[in-house]
Amino acid sequence: MDGPLLRAAYPAGEACTVTRGPEGTSSHTGPCNEYAWDFGIPADYEVSAARAGTIVFSNRSPYRQNGVEVLIRPPNGRCTHCAHLNRSCHEPGDRVPRGRIVGRSGSTGASTAPHLRFQVIDCDSRVGLPATVQGRAPYARTRPVSVNQLRLTGRTVHRPGPPLGPYPLGRFRAKALLGRGPLGGRAAERSVVVRGQEGAERAASIRPGRSGRGP
Repeated sequence: MDGPLLRAAYPAGEACTVTRGPEGTSSHTGPCNEYAWDFGIPADYEVSAARAGTIVFSNRSPYRQNGVEVLIRPPNGRCTHCAHLNRSCHEPGDRVPRGRIVGRSGSTGASTAPHLRFQVIDCDSRVGLPATVQGRAPYARTRPVSVNQLRLTGRTVHRPGPPLGPYPLGRFRAKALLGRGPLGGRAAERSVVVRGQEGAERAASIRPGRSGRGP
């Protein structure tokens, strides 16, 4: 079982409903899907890396039912798998820290409404593996609150912005670091440099103009 290092694949502080848990009857069956979770999140919501690792796939899946998918290989060789995305943000070979935005949720592939399918799989065989999210195995109709946060360090922190205009839903925490302002038409990746403890405290003290949510 994956332990508490595996975080929810959406922004810290957000609570998303598990609409379907593992080992279902009509879906989430068979060796490649039985341990998956469906999280009921809207289209174009932030999808974050649940664990640090290397992107091994980030595009429309060769398996039609998955739609656009992202696979991240951590050091232990068990990939985290996010499917049914509207878009992905990185290229194979990119290293991403835990909490980095890797895509935007959607309803591509065999999906009837926007949601995120999330699971842990064997990186080579794609067979699903039993796992926990933040130390638990959430079941249907629960609302796990994410503690998945990109840690501030002395290095540049990159946060992808919405490539198709202002992002309407969820928390785009880069606003808290960079200040509010129109995001449409800006570069697809923004960054802020935080140097040392003093810089981290100063960045953490900056607050967005209103609720911290998108316009």
